[in-house]
Amino acid sequence: MKNLARCFWIGFVINLFAVMIFSAIFNYLAYEMLMVMTDRDLMIILYLMQNLFWGALAVVFISAFLFSRWRLLSVWLISIATLALLPIGAFLLHGILRSNSLATFSKLASLSKKENMEWEQVYLFNSDKVLITGAILMGPGLGLVFSSGSLLGIMLASIAAVFLYNGFRLHKRPAIAWTTETVVITPSLFSDPLLIPPALIKEIGINEIEIVIDIEYGNRTEEIRLKKSNIKNVDLNVLEQQFSQYLQRVNQVENEFARSE
Repeated sequence: MKNLARCFWIGFVINLFAVMIFSAIFNYLAYEMLMVMTDRDLMIILYLMQNLFWGALAVVFISAFLFSRWRLLSVWLISIATLALLPIGAFLLHGILRSNSLATFSKLASLSKKENMEWEQVYLFNSDKVLITGAILMGPGLGLVFSSGSLLGIMLASIAAVFLYNGFRLHKRPAIAWTTETVVITPSLFSDPLLIPPALIKEIGINEIEIVIDIEYGNRTEEIRLKKSNIKNVDLNVLEQQFSQYLQRVNQVENEFARSE
């Protein structure tokens, strides 16, 4: 549980209070309905919804204990449970996906927003695509919510909110960049830009849809997959050539320095 990000627990507390408020309203309405014996069908629906919400919260809480040991299982269980808690569940969905990214690359430092770097080459994260996707989903989502209260509309609007938040968070942040001393990569929408010493990069491969970079630190090897669609204004062939030349030059300098010692 200690590896879960703070935003996950903030989301959990928000959802807990929301479900408690819903339960209080339901209990009040149920008492009033029993007094007059009307709207029994509505009372049954609200009762089932209350049980669904508390059940989903229980799954989230129990799955949080699995995160340190069975992270993938925990992420899947919590992601599924948040569907029952939308739109407030969007906070939890963002929290668990961000926690997973932070835990995956916990050994690497991240680039602070206040840190100014003199880039040798920089390709920005394609936040425009993310913001446009969020706006496209938000439009029909809100339309369905206000016109019919549709569950589909609530889900679309909630997912759109996650896209919009991360789009603004990664605006003008590097997707992949490098200086003479470090490489910066933002692996996904829920990640921070990671600072990676060039010496840790063991292999790079580029295909039509993504860049695959193998990094080795400690006793583990981690694979970073950076999708082409997450990089703004990129020609992957040019990027591969530039990055390969950069790594070759840096490694040559390090080898010469090691020999001089």
